[in-house]
Amino acid sequence: MSDDTLRLRMEIRPANLRRLIEDMFDGNTGAFADKIGRPRSNIYGILRKTEGDRRGIGEALARDIERILKLDHGELDRPPGAYVNADTRRLDDIERALITKFRQLTPANRNVIRALLESLPVADESASSTQPNGTPSSHPRRRFS
Repeated sequence: MSDDTLRLRMEIRPANLRRLIEDMFDGNTGAFADKIGRPRSNIYGILRKTEGDRRGIGEALARDIERILKLDHGELDRPPGAYVNADTRRLDDIERALITKFRQLTPANRNVIRALLESLPVADESASSTQPNGTPSSHPRRRFS
């Protein structure tokens, strides 16, 4: 096995898998394992931090994960930092940074941010609502759920 193949199996794919589990499964490794139909112990073995104990992600498993989760072919093979999850593919750097920060917040702080966002006007909807002072607004409020 070449050094590049070994690095891909043992470093790049597991690092991308960690981010994928965080992004798509809120960090729930068990839910991820269940979704792809693999024993949880196998996934925990891949994600283990200790190099001697860690299992790699081979070609077949990488492609299975991408197929089951409807990811682009080769998405797990991208170099560190190049992984982009399905939710952020069309976002600019600022939007991506906001999502990353939001995901790092506690549930209580996420609720604060949701409430704040719900109180803000939305620029791209019709002018059918009014401002708190009763005047028409060209920016109606949006509800997040």
